[in-house]
Amino acid sequence: MQNIFLGMLLVFLDLNINLGDTTIGLLPDFAGYILMIKGLEEMTLESPLFEKARPWATAMAVYTGVLYAMDFLAMSVQLRFLGWVMNLASLVASLVISRWILRGILEMEANRRFDLQGQQLEQLWKPLAIVQLVAAAFGWFPLIGWICALAAFVMGVCYLVAFNRTKNLYLEQIGLL
Repeated sequence: MQNIFLGMLLVFLDLNINLGDTTIGLLPDFAGYILMIKGLEEMTLESPLFEKARPWATAMAVYTGVLYAMDFLAMSVQLRFLGWVMNLASLVASLVISRWILRGILEMEANRRFDLQGQQLEQLWKPLAIVQLVAAAFGWFPLIGWICALAAFVMGVCYLVAFNRTKNLYLEQIGLL
């Protein structure tokens, strides 16, 4: 579960340095997906939903690696709308993967009768998804896009704090914390 958390940390938090048209991601998504893949492999015995998310995470490691290279080479700026569509597809896929992980946690709670605070996590996931999609949709507008991006960052942090709590509860229950 630790690797899933670290992967989500890299995927949900975007810190970039912009140098002209070049964007350098300090927390690259592809590295997050690689960590997530390892975590999903570790959790497959807990729920088949973790296994279901693994091929998607693998595909996203490659896909976001390509997006990272495009940003670094300033290609996404040149492609404008296509770059935006590709980033939107990446966001939707990350939400799907995180939803399967959340459902896997809820299934684990039911099977093991652990309280991992999955319901609280689920209550945060829905607004996280909405805010991130709104931020992606309105990213074209300077002030509105900035406000939406800030809201998405805050929701991402809130979700990660809750996920960290869930991870720690799981590790306590299995005797690793």
